[in-house]
Amino acid sequence: MCMKTIQSFPNQIIFDKILNLHNIIGKNYDYAGYDDLKLLYDINKIFSNNPYGEIIDRTGQTKYPFKVHIRLPWVIPTKPIDLESACENKVKEIATTNPDQFYIYWSGGIDSTLMLVSFLKLIDHNKITVILSNRSIGEYPEFYENFIKNKLKILTLSDDIPKDNGIHITGDPADTIWAILDHSFMEGEAGAYLYKPYQEWFIYRGANDNFLEKTNEFMNRSGKTITTLFEARWWYYLNCKSQSKCVSITSRFNINKNYCPFYESNDFDTWSFYNTDRMIVGTDWKTYKLPAKEIIYKFAKDKDYLLNKSKDYSDDPITQLNKTPLVFRNTPLFITDDYQQPILSSGFFFSENIYKQELYETYKHLFMPT
Repeated sequence: MCMKTIQSFPNQIIFDKILNLHNIIGKNYDYAGYDDLKLLYDINKIFSNNPYGEIIDRTGQTKYPFKVHIRLPWVIPTKPIDLESACENKVKEIATTNPDQFYIYWSGGIDSTLMLVSFLKLIDHNKITVILSNRSIGEYPEFYENFIKNKLKILTLSDDIPKDNGIHITGDPADTIWAILDHSFMEGEAGAYLYKPYQEWFIYRGANDNFLEKTNEFMNRSGKTITTLFEARWWYYLNCKSQSKCVSITSRFNINKNYCPFYESNDFDTWSFYNTDRMIVGTDWKTYKLPAKEIIYKFAKDKDYLLNKSKDYSDDPITQLNKTPLVFRNTPLFITDDYQQPILSSGFFFSENIYKQELYETYKHLFMPT
């Protein structure tokens, strides 16, 4: 028995049922004896009316009712690094595995384009396969025409992707290093608080003094002074949400160990740590992720893209998944540190009795009832 910890639990409702079967009382991060975990969920609700995705505290200072695997523990940076160097270091790191082929998932967005540019600068183009969709092309058609079409091998999301060959590289968890700004947050009430003390927005959302005191303790774990709502959002999502985004490809495409979330590294954490003031200029949406666009411009020489491209949400993998009949959409109950993805014989439908019969004994050592 190799697995020792859990790194992801894609369906919170079902995972709560599993926790209850292992005598862990509660639901939705509100478990008896785990107040610090509940705090992180409550902070999430202050940032979002509809929070989703697992909450994994990378600092390791939050207790969980199961044995949690932290993929990339938070390390407080001590020396700055520029974004282009962080990208180049990541490509070189991946290249040391000497894969037969680099399968790069290109959505057409800023982050995946920066990722692809980084590989095009350093890797033999014959070893690069771009996985894309019509939406990818539509988001950045000029780049597709100039650097991908008839120049690189291409697969679409509907093709038979060789999941067991080479290495599969996604642009995860890029948004977390940029504070996951979105239109609903920027254009809603929170936008007016972006550069004000974060406590003002928290109080507006119902936080009391005790909650603010505990939140301040959480913010201090970052290793830097967190003052504004923007900085608080940056720290929360970088620390608590990046792991869920890194692991999502395993359940979306059933790819296990031979994948790599490009933006998961200490270098990207470091760049993000020192550059929260460069992620967006004021509230000008076209300047969001400008440092990434500047690197892309050096390669593609597309001035219109540099000046006018803004963040778009690329949901092709989710769209593709949603077109799959329910009988084939068997999301794993959880994902262990060695990438086991247990699924019940009942498939899409969770049965407590079947779980007890098929999986309870095998995985009970992963759960820790209070």
